[in-house]
Amino acid sequence: MATVLNQQSKQIAEVFRDLSEDAASGAPVGNTLGRLLNLIHQSAEVLREEQRKIVVLAKEFDSLNLGVMTLDAKDARIIFQTLRVADWLKAYFPGEQTQALQVPKSLTSWLENQRISSTAAFGGAKQIKPFIVNKNQSVLTVRLQSVLESGECVMLLSEENETVPGDFANFFSLTPREAETLYWLEAGLSCKEVANKLGIESPTARVFLQHIREKLGVHSKNEAIQKLREIRQKGLP
Repeated sequence: MATVLNQQSKQIAEVFRDLSEDAASGAPVGNTLGRLLNLIHQSAEVLREEQRKIVVLAKEFDSLNLGVMTLDAKDARIIFQTLRVADWLKAYFPGEQTQALQVPKSLTSWLENQRISSTAAFGGAKQIKPFIVNKNQSVLTVRLQSVLESGECVMLLSEENETVPGDFANFFSLTPREAETLYWLEAGLSCKEVANKLGIESPTARVFLQHIREKLGVHSKNEAIQKLREIRQKGLP
């Protein structure tokens, strides 16, 4: 998008210069003005389309219980964040955001250390450690995904609810969302009710159940629940 907008900005500047020259010389400006308005309209369309894509992508991240934010680490200012990130920052860092779009204080020193080591880390020389914070029975993990040439940092956030034993979820390679789905199914909720509980669509909950059955090696929801209960009692094989 940036490349397209840069090209259009140059074209707009050129046409605007032509318009100024036409006006100064007394030449008709109708055609040049039409070109200028057309370019401005095209730029607006590009922005609207990219904004639509960002909204769709943000919803996809939310459905996976993930969040993304980009920020300017120099002044600890958030540039972009998905809705789930905004909720998590309020819940896990109460009182640390004295201003809107401010990075929580406990994240800033960690982030600076990550930025310093990011070049070596992404090259494989050093492992980047995530920032982890606990709240009740939930865990928020913050990872530095990349540092852009502009200096902006791209962060990936995820939350895990310890509703299914962590060793059980890890043993069967269940994702956090799949573990949550199994927990609520065991609690007696239907797939539709689980979807409402997790803020996702019913087909997505059914896909999670399908993945759970495949990973646990069972053929039904009831068998998956039974296997979870047996392992709770007897431990992992």
